[in-house]
Amino acid sequence: MAILDTRVRHEKIRADGASLQKKALDWLWTAFLRVYAKVTYFLPITLARVSGRLLARLAYCVLPRRRRIGMRNLDRAYGKSLSRKEKSAILRGSFENFGITAAEFSRIPDLQTERGRHYVREEGVDCIDRSRGGLIVSAHLANWEWMGPSLARLGFDVAGVVQNYRDPSRGELIETIRRAGGVKSIPKHRAATKIVHALRKGKLVGLAVDQSTRKGACLVEFFGHPCWATAAPAHLALRTGVPIYIAWMKREKDGNYTGTISGPVKFEETGDLKADVVAYTQLLQSLIESLIRDNPKQWMWTHDRWKHGNELRKGTELQPSGNN
Repeated sequence: MAILDTRVRHEKIRADGASLQKKALDWLWTAFLRVYAKVTYFLPITLARVSGRLLARLAYCVLPRRRRIGMRNLDRAYGKSLSRKEKSAILRGSFENFGITAAEFSRIPDLQTERGRHYVREEGVDCIDRSRGGLIVSAHLANWEWMGPSLARLGFDVAGVVQNYRDPSRGELIETIRRAGGVKSIPKHRAATKIVHALRKGKLVGLAVDQSTRKGACLVEFFGHPCWATAAPAHLALRTGVPIYIAWMKREKDGNYTGTISGPVKFEETGDLKADVVAYTQLLQSLIESLIRDNPKQWMWTHDRWKHGNELRKGTELQPSGNN
């Protein structure tokens, strides 16, 4: 019994130590983000972007796990159609895209000014029905964070569904900058009711649908391979009748962006809600895939898009969207 008690105490000490280490790392990371946000905001934007590229190149060297995930994803998506050299170039570009996006994040408030017109040129905005709410489906392409503020500058009431933050102080830093760009955030956990309320008030609600999830998800094909994808946009559109638009950013050669809106997405319902949700979700994933294929270096290949592999063999399973 004494030996067992000693083991329990040792395990508790190790757990407490790991928790303290995690908290310390969270504090350091948040402190770095605060400093970096201030530095990049006051630097000329060209120099801020250079800093983002340099940090991304460093990250490429010191984050082997992310490199492995990215290369595994590229192997799965492109198979033998691209050489290892071509895939490596895409992966390096993906790291740099994330670094540039991070460096530009602090500039979100500027998108509400005349300067924003220089940073982002919008296309296809006239397709949005301003008389009603709508869902904006997007992906982590180019600087995805600038899409919502750009629409807000044009007079749209915009909200975005966001992940919950492990570190509240980091979350407050990020959300303060987003709010300054005219975008309200809806926490992802149990977001369905809040999304419906926002849609009824005529808001555009943005959801990025290119990452893996098992809550509120259904089985689809992405780059020819099965994976789980959020069913929330399809489910919400079918239940409320609101339109879905596709939105994406493209970084141009001068470093600025073209933000494009297309839609509303056309989908023919069959009357079978569950089947329609799956088919609609597949359609949205196929549209996002085509955008990624157009600009693969500007997508986040380092996300483990095809995880939950063991569950894929169980077949299609739809979880309640309200849990997402």
